[in-house]
Parts: sequence; structure tokens; C-alpha cells
Amino acid sequence: GRAASRVATPRSNAEEPQLIRQPSRVRNAVVHTPSHAAPL
Repeated sequence: GRAASRVATPRSNAEEPQLIRQPSRVRNAVVHTPSHAAPL
């Protein structure tokens, strides 16, 4: 359990900055995504 979450954390953190740079359209789509809504 710890290993899975441990690997998933760096992944999401690395993707977040990229999504922020994306256009407003992509950014809004990410906000509506349940999986991304929790961390944000």
C-alpha cells in the first residue's frame, strides 16, 4: 500500500506544474476531473 501511494505522489506532483501551464481549456477540464479535484 505504501509503495503504491509513494510512487503515485511524485507522478501527480510532476504533472501538476505541466497542467498549470496548459491553456485555460485544459486547466478547466482537469478541475472537473474527480481524481485531480482532490489534490488541487
